[in-house]
Amino acid sequence: MEMLPGPYIRVYVWRTTLVWVALHAFSRSLNFSFRAFMLALAFTIAVLLLDAERRSERRFLANLGFSRAGIVAAILLTGSALEIVLRLVTRGLANG
Repeated sequence: MEMLPGPYIRVYVWRTTLVWVALHAFSRSLNFSFRAFMLALAFTIAVLLLDAERRSERRFLANLGFSRAGIVAAILLTGSALEIVLRLVTRGLANG
């Protein structure tokens, strides 16, 4: 699996951040359970992959030799980093 080119990494980091912030802003409560984190991450991945299909980015990247796994890896790393930062800022990792 090859990682995406830098400009696409930045785009997916930005999109993941927007979806992740929207999920946490509209949830009205900060649920720090692992299940809530996994559901939010799965929803973010699904939304962003559907968006990539809609924009034909997925097909374009596949023609360049980059797989869907590269997109998912960028989303996973960004979403996990955002969740860790949120937990550290609000309550700490041990409390979640």
